[in-house]
Amino acid sequence: MVQPRRKFHSQESPFILKDVTNDPFLLYQANLMVAETYRGFTDNTLDLEDVYIELCINDNHQQGYARTIALLGTNPLTGLQQMLGCIRIMMGDDSRPASEHLEVKRILDVEGGWDNFIFEGFNEKKAIEFGRLSIAYEFTIGALKEQGLHLRVIRNLVAGAFQLAKEQFHKDQAWAIMRDHVARAVEQSGIKLIRVPDIMFKMEQNEEFFRRYQRYWVLKKIGFYKVVPEVNPDVIIEN
Repeated sequence: MVQPRRKFHSQESPFILKDVTNDPFLLYQANLMVAETYRGFTDNTLDLEDVYIELCINDNHQQGYARTIALLGTNPLTGLQQMLGCIRIMMGDDSRPASEHLEVKRILDVEGGWDNFIFEGFNEKKAIEFGRLSIAYEFTIGALKEQGLHLRVIRNLVAGAFQLAKEQFHKDQAWAIMRDHVARAVEQSGIKLIRVPDIMFKMEQNEEFFRRYQRYWVLKKIGFYKVVPEVNPDVIIEN
């Protein structure tokens, strides 16, 4: 069963970016944050635990093709260190068919097909795919949002995760499916996005998934982007 969230101990520290994939406690915190975020996009037939299992405990995570990256820091309202946000990066390797490297290929097609996709130098072997971007709720409302701290969290998550992927996994490009309002926030945070034209969603293959998360998959409000983090993250990357 999903358990209540726990806070971290209070301490003075800068932002810390950490791959928490192999840290059971921090991975649980990140997965719970994802489930709480995406529960609001469901058709109300799924409870929190259903979302947790479907989005956070699947083959990509179990086999290590997905890495969960978390941003830790101090909440100005409480003075406590906590998880401020998290993001997933998907990567492929030569042990799997190329069609399974990135989740986006299950969700949509591009003009001319994936085998011929060279937009902005697309190279699947060198790419990561961002997903499951989630931010601590208190940073999305009230005073902390008015101060723009949610944008600082987004910038450090995206730019920091990309830096980590370059250093540890030798990837040099990033892509993401995003709802329009998320793309706007990412751009406002200082991250450059380049929208891919003429995408086509795979409706038949994903009908049930789109239905379960129908408040997210409003297809006219979703795009596929190359993500170009030209800013330096203000984080300590912890191995």
